[in-house]
Amino acid sequence: MPRKNYPRSQPVQKNRQPLTTVHELNNCHQKRRFSTQQQAEREIASRQLTDPQLLLATYKCHWCGGWHLTSR
Repeated sequence: MPRKNYPRSQPVQKNRQPLTTVHELNNCHQKRRFSTQQQAEREIASRQLTDPQLLLATYKCHWCGGWHLTSR
């Protein structure tokens, strides 16, 4: 019996910004979450004491509303 092709639930877009996946949500839960940007920046400062060449930044997560660290 031939396989039926069902329509996609979300439109396919070239830029992945608006589309969210379970993979992106799982990544959020695996990362350390900070309540405020200041707490995240303090963590960066303490990590840079042991590794001065470490380049990290903070960003606000749209999934959890908290702050995470990124090396990008």
